[in-house]
Amino acid sequence: GQGRKAMQDKHLRIRKKAGDVAGLRFAKDDEHGHTPPVVSAVAANSPAQRAGIQVGDRIISIDGQRPASVAAASHKLRVAAVLDIVVRPRDRLQEAARATASQEAPRTPRAMRAPSLIDNLHNLPPLIASITPIPLGSDEEEEDQMVTTAAAASASE
Repeated sequence: GQGRKAMQDKHLRIRKKAGDVAGLRFAKDDEHGHTPPVVSAVAANSPAQRAGIQVGDRIISIDGQRPASVAAASHKLRVAAVLDIVVRPRDRLQEAARATASQEAPRTPRAMRAPSLIDNLHNLPPLIASITPIPLGSDEEEEDQMVTTAAAASASE
């Protein structure tokens, strides 16, 4: 449920010289246009940082208008000297909870899982001891033995 808004939107003002950069970058534009644009970087000592914009903030509006795309938001930020921006802060608590939940995926009890190599490492020494060494001879010797064995088998018939 959307009972209460986890974090309030922030109303910020960026002041800079017209044509100067605001000092923030947006997450790469995807095919859906990523609206509202998400701040992916904020330059140190930039107008954006001084205004209080943080990485992860979503730009809800610039001068009262919802940006149509990342490109539109970037353009507006570049040309204006004073910008009134509404940002929705990234909900770090909700994000942390979501990350924790994804890490704690329900696990199948050990008894129900197929045994893995790691589970069977304690069986390795007896397993190695049970391997019968195979004498390594030349291929020709092996062929001679096969021929002899085949000849002996046909002779006994």
